[in-house]
Amino acid sequence: MFKAILAAAALVALSAPAEAKKTVVIAGSTDCGTWVESRTSATSAVPEFYVLGLLNGLAFGKQREFWHANGDKVSNASVYLWLDKYCRDHPLSNITTGAIALFRERVGD
Repeated sequence: MFKAILAAAALVALSAPAEAKKTVVIAGSTDCGTWVESRTSATSAVPEFYVLGLLNGLAFGKQREFWHANGDKVSNASVYLWLDKYCRDHPLSNITTGAIALFRERVGD
């Protein structure tokens, strides 16, 4: 339920008209440093579940297929690897921004 609320908040931020955009804090988002640390030490799967929930929420809210976009199926592991690279390339970013970039890359939105 909490993940759905977070995903809905991200959708509102994505779909708001340009003149109405304001800073929105997404609770539960993790910075890229924490992402890489958790992925290399296997201390917690929480960031992975957050990303899956966010991507599912974006797909549902936008009514756009993410997991089988353009007939090309993507696995959870592939999403995690993509985000690993994103976080290494953007260490001061966060996983919400990375997940939104991946969503837009796959669905063209």
